[in-house]
Amino acid sequence: MSDLDARLRAIAQRLPEPDADATDAARAAMHAERRQAPWVSRPSPRRSAWRRSRPFLLAAAIAVAVAGGALAASGWSVRDLPPFGSGDQDAYVLPATDILPGGYARTRPPRYSELPERPSLLFPAGTSYTEALTAYSAARAQGEVLPKGVALDDPLPAGKVVMVRDDGKLALDPAAPFGWSTVSGLVNTLPFRFDGNPIAIARCQLLLGADDPESPACDGPGRRTYVREGVAGRWLPSGNEEDIADPLLPASTELSVLSDPTLPTVPLDEVIWATPVAHGDPQPTRAVLALETDDVRLVVVTFPGDRLCFVEIERLIGGSQCGAGSTFLSRGARLMGGRRRGGPIRVSGLVGDGITAVRADDGRIVPVTNNVFTLSPADDVRRLTFTGPVGTFSLPFNTHADAPKQFTPDRTRERQLIGVDLRGGGRASIRVAPNIGGGQCDWVYVNGDVRSKSCSRPGDPPLGYDVVTGGFIRRIDRVANLFQGRFAPQVASVEIAYADGDTTRLTPVEGHVLYEVPARHMTPRRRATTITTYDRAGVALAETDVPYRG
Repeated sequence: MSDLDARLRAIAQRLPEPDADATDAARAAMHAERRQAPWVSRPSPRRSAWRRSRPFLLAAAIAVAVAGGALAASGWSVRDLPPFGSGDQDAYVLPATDILPGGYARTRPPRYSELPERPSLLFPAGTSYTEALTAYSAARAQGEVLPKGVALDDPLPAGKVVMVRDDGKLALDPAAPFGWSTVSGLVNTLPFRFDGNPIAIARCQLLLGADDPESPACDGPGRRTYVREGVAGRWLPSGNEEDIADPLLPASTELSVLSDPTLPTVPLDEVIWATPVAHGDPQPTRAVLALETDDVRLVVVTFPGDRLCFVEIERLIGGSQCGAGSTFLSRGARLMGGRRRGGPIRVSGLVGDGITAVRADDGRIVPVTNNVFTLSPADDVRRLTFTGPVGTFSLPFNTHADAPKQFTPDRTRERQLIGVDLRGGGRASIRVAPNIGGGQCDWVYVNGDVRSKSCSRPGDPPLGYDVVTGGFIRRIDRVANLFQGRFAPQVASVEIAYADGDTTRLTPVEGHVLYEVPARHMTPRRRATTITTYDRAGVALAETDVPYRG
């Protein structure tokens, strides 16, 4: 320690106890000065900057102490965090507003590059990314800033949103915990309440400390890939555009349909059945009839907070799209539709203010009324183009019109894939056959009755191997009896674990599994509790609990 260092520290030790308000004011002044220093323009960690600029920071520390607070130069407070909303579904930093042509407003998440300098959230050693997100979301939902046991630490390197440090502690970006879009630069937000299940998370190039940084899961030229967190924190490649969609926001997010007092409302009991509202969830507050034709009714339903649903009711059949209003139109429009009961294809959608017309790629054009539209395009429609004062943009829409519409196996080519003789007599089997029109059908027979069936179609996405795709067929007493399922090619084995510690490892046959649970595990105390899938190297891919419904 130099003589100057020793004298400065001695002066600081003789100062009185710090005043909280003075400390906060001095901290803000110090950070303001620090941001003007030449060394902060480099995207290097704050601690290395402290080592390079010790005289400057020691002087700043003395200035803080003189102002009434002895503050360590590397200290951070919650006042250094960006301001944000007050709910777990809000953006984790306040949104920005753009004014589009025609004076229409677009509220969007901030761009990652627009975020201010901020500390990271430091979680205890061994915390997984999903666990950190769960704790942070829960704290936010309760109006808290930091989860219990979490400290503030130096900022993450530029572009990173999560990092596992050498000491095993996990650092998380408080303003962009779910990553950011490399396409638009906008911070990712969730369209639903985060419940702790493994989800599509930040891309590989936003991660440090991944098991295999050279894995093809990381982005390559011309393609984008998300990753998931598997069992024991292993990073897994996953399909594009899953639970977190890139926020693109090409148009206005204003919805005058919600504020127009002249529009009729619909009794809530007439639409609640078409919205995914579970027991105990907040109930809807208002349902606005945006458009009614001879074929369809389009309704916008609002809920407490920022949640809303877009509902389409056609011939007593209802469908809906729901989510947080802040991200609901992140693609510029919310689309749904398809073919119902053999009728024509119908596409309906909700768009923001400033869009006046929609054109299908077959040339058909319809107007937008009260932020909604509906049209019946040709079977081969693949893209919709939206136009209005705010500009023009287009979105893909795949109706699967050229794929099989129902379970239509070619019975002339049917074969048994797996057969199981049941303990109580009878037989269970999985049978497969090509699907007429392409793809494959499979179904499960139990004593001659079809217990489950499904068909794949051309263009269907591949099965995910970072989720457990199998399930149980249960007995009357609700204890799991038969386990069956179809798994992705990457899954080499499936393990059933029981409450008494026993396990059973199964090997898929052409991707299928059918297994009768042993009699000793047919009681609630010894029942199946978890299912885990493994790859060919024996590494766990995904795990799920087996709920008991007794």
